Amino acid sequence: MREGKVSITESFARIERGECWLYGCDIQPWQTAGSFFQHEAKRPRKLLLHKNEILKLSQATLQKGFTLICLKLYFKGRRVKVQLGLGKGKGHNDQRHDLKKKTELREAQREVARFNKGRGL
Repeated sequence: MREGKVSITESFARIERGECWLYGCDIQPWQTAGSFFQHEAKRPRKLLLHKNEILKLSQATLQKGFTLICLKLYFKGRRVKVQLGLGKGKGHNDQRHDLKKKTELREAQREVARFNKGRGL
């Protein structure tokens, strides 16, 4: 982890049976260790939290559409800390709006490419 070979782009946390678990965090295996000492890159990892923190987070995630997202990983002494954030997924209208913006941008880039291609001849 200290080498920076960690990806948290798809990671999220979930409260299960009174424990907090981190899913989707991709921690690459060591290059120097043998195959016996390697770990699975995307296995679920248990997060150590106080009971009152777990209760507060579980109540927040019980609301419809909310989930716990891993915002950043950092070291504090020998321990790795995870900063969690409470997030809500996009609504259907937001998704359509973003898709429309992406297609408009893609078409504009195509027009610029066509213009530049014709100009180079």
